[in-house]
This record gives sequence, structure tokens and C-alpha cells, in this order.
Amino acid sequence: MERRDAARPGLLRGFDDYFLVPVSRHTEIRREDIPADAGLEILARSNAAGLCLLQDARNRETFMFNHLEYDTFTLMDEYRRDLATRSDVTLPVNYFPDDDPDKSPRNCWRAYAHLLFGNWVNEMYQTTPFDMERIRR
Repeated sequence: MERRDAARPGLLRGFDDYFLVPVSRHTEIRREDIPADAGLEILARSNAAGLCLLQDARNRETFMFNHLEYDTFTLMDEYRRDLATRSDVTLPVNYFPDDDPDKSPRNCWRAYAHLLFGNWVNEMYQTTPFDMERIRR
């Protein structure tokens, strides 16, 4: 489960304080991996899965480490692919009903994917100057 600061507007407008998002089981970025002077603001993170969403407001950059773009079955396909070739594969957390991989997975993140993309488009629209000469290149 991901967590964000409850007072954070902008990209996470409309998000719950806790939300689910598919996470790669083979990658992890932790808070301590980010230099303190990098100018990055952590917008969403998880104690279990590490960093999820960062923003560099000065350079107008956003970094998503997880997979809100996944459709319902992408994680299942990855899990089954890896299970066929490796013995150390664990069941995705909070994905299959009752943690039973024979049951169809639930998509609990689709609304957050739409919210994030809509919020991002709105932020770009609201903060981009109309005068082309004022847009930072």
C-alpha cells in the first residue's frame, strides 16, 4: 500500500491517503537512495515497496517508479512468466483475491492512473506560459 502526505495538492489531488499501485518485484528505490540535495520531493512512498512518485518542481520533472499504467492482467502475466523460469518468485501482494493465483486478479489502481494523468495534464496546462518566448527550453 502506498502512502502520500495528506496535505499534498497538485499531482495527487483526489487521491486517498493510501492507495494501491502495481510494483515491480525486482526493483526497489528507497528514500536513502536519493541525495538530500537533489531537490526532489517525495510525493508517494511505501514502507514495504519504497519510493513510488517523486517530483523535481524546479525542473518540472516527475518520476514514477511503479506501474499505474498496468492493465488488470499484466502483473499476473509477469508472475506466471517468472514462476515458469525461477523458483524464488513470490505471490504479488494485494493482487489476487484471497491470495489465490487461480482467481482472477482485481484492478484496484485504475482510478488512480486516470487521476494522476488528469492531474498531470492540468498541472502542465496551469503552469505553462501562453507566451512561447517564456517557456523554458
